Parts: sequence; C-alpha cells; structure tokens
Amino acid sequence: MAAAAIAMLGFGCYIMSRIDRFLTDNQGQNKKTDYTPPSYVQMDGDLPEEEILEEVRRFYRSHKNTKIVLYEEEEKE
Repeated sequence: MAAAAIAMLGFGCYIMSRIDRFLTDNQGQNKKTDYTPPSYVQMDGDLPEEEILEEVRRFYRSHKNTKIVLYEEEEKE
C-alpha cells in the first residue's frame, strides 16, 4: 500500500511539472499575440467643423497619446 501511495505521489509530481511547463509556454505565446494595432479615426472632408471637433475630443479622451495628421487627397479626374 505504501508503494502505491509513493507511486501516486511521484506520478502527481510528474503531471504537475508537465502542466507547469505547458502553462509557462502558453503564457509566453499570449504575450506575443496581445499586440493591438494603433487606433485611428478617418473622417471625410464633408463633415461640419463641429462634428470633426467633437470626434477629435472624443478620441482624445480615450487615447492620451494622440497625434493628428491632416492631408488633402488629390481629386481623381
């Protein structure tokens, strides 16, 4: 009976070490895939100034490191 208990204890330690290795490897992969692309807002030039300003303010409230880039797209003929 003591031999069976020792064998079960050894098997339990083996299983726990395998689970620990699996969780450690899995956690490393999750850190690699947690990347989120930068957020952006794209607005059409047809919006009234008030709506553009409100959208910029709304975006700034949730994204403190905000950079604003304005450009004019050439019209296609």
